[in-house]
Amino acid sequence: MKNIILVITLLGLVYPQSTGMFANTGESIIGIEGQYDSEDIEGSKMATTSVGGSYVLNGNLEIAVQYNMAKVEDDVNSALDFDVDGLTLGGYYHIKASESLPVNIKVGGLFGEAKASADWLDDLGFELESNGTSLGGGVYKNVYQKGVLTVMGFFNFHSISTEVIISDSYGDSETTKDDYKSTSFGLAVRNGNIFVSPSIGRSDGESSFNVSFGFLLPQ
Repeated sequence: MKNIILVITLLGLVYPQSTGMFANTGESIIGIEGQYDSEDIEGSKMATTSVGGSYVLNGNLEIAVQYNMAKVEDDVNSALDFDVDGLTLGGYYHIKASESLPVNIKVGGLFGEAKASADWLDDLGFELESNGTSLGGGVYKNVYQKGVLTVMGFFNFHSISTEVIISDSYGDSETTKDDYKSTSFGLAVRNGNIFVSPSIGRSDGESSFNVSFGFLLPQ
């Protein structure tokens, strides 16, 4: 169970944030982004829905928030099912390509936390939560453009520190701390004000495939 809530935290800390990649220098833009993921973890099935938003100021400063919701269903005993909710805040500063810089660069950080909830946890008097910080960035480049269609290739990298805290009704708690390296690469495809971003990532020794989608609101 500790690994499951950690996965939710990690999902938020490697949030791709496609909006900043599409903003031109001097342009302010809002992006709404979402993704869905389903996988098997520790004898359970986990379905995760993530919804996030970004605001990019003058094409450079990006501020973002993401909310993660997960439903975990035990393969054997449905009484052990539980929910996980997580929230991530952070942002990046984008340095756009120029005559002296062949690629776009982003640097920044994120903070995220997640908490499990279930009747059986309440009955036992247990609380399970996780938090983490992520520092890193990425590089990206326009690889194709025709009319309203734009395709960006990107590579992201992050250094992540996490804590998982288990506490009981007596005030006792146990904290597990870990550090991770995360990388991902993929494409961000914009058609008008709609975009989709498939990517392959590796974090905590595990590989994953994700697809996020959303729309842009130029200001």
